[in-house]
Amino acid sequence: MRYYPAFLDLTEKRCLVAGAGDVGRRKLATLIKCPVKEVLVVDPGPPHTDLEPLIAPVNVTYANRPFTDSDLEGCFLAIAATAKTEVNQRIADLCRERSILCNVIDEPDSGDFIVPAHVDLDGLVAALSSSGVSPALTRVVRRDLQEYLGSRYTILLALLKKLRPLVLALEQPQADNAALFRSLVTSDLAGLLSSGDQQGAQALLQEILPPALADHIPELLAG
Repeated sequence: MRYYPAFLDLTEKRCLVAGAGDVGRRKLATLIKCPVKEVLVVDPGPPHTDLEPLIAPVNVTYANRPFTDSDLEGCFLAIAATAKTEVNQRIADLCRERSILCNVIDEPDSGDFIVPAHVDLDGLVAALSSSGVSPALTRVVRRDLQEYLGSRYTILLALLKKLRPLVLALEQPQADNAALFRSLVTSDLAGLLSSGDQQGAQALLQEILPPALADHIPELLAG
């Protein structure tokens, strides 16, 4: 395995996107879905029409100019996506000196990480990589995975999100909690929820959940 799989927490982090071409805009579109403190976007070219909604959020700053070294000040992560290889390499070198995570679009080996193809189903995120061998293949697998999963697990995930604090409030041993959630996700609950079988889902929850949570089942199934 060439790359270490990880999900980065960008909460209150400052990020840089250098270059707002097709690739830079795709990277930016993903970044602004995260709770970042600020994203600075720099590009000297004429702004693309697709850029406007991406720079609309209040935590995005757009500068219509070339990259400067000071753009990296305070950054946790940088995307080197300019049209000039030498500029991207300079960004990568500066990031390495300053311990800033860097993704370089035209020379992935110059950076610290690659951005995988991913499927995001309302919070259930699956990331895919061919270890740099074939991005085209990962895009096909992503499409197939999204079609296969559909909305089967999104309703279950929403229920688990509501259930988790209720379970933790019972202050049971961690092993018991793990066993409970394992029972839920390996049961037929996902299928029952995705098919709209509320009665079947209610019966299954009554069977699996601790008696202390029985009164919460209607609110868990609501919505």
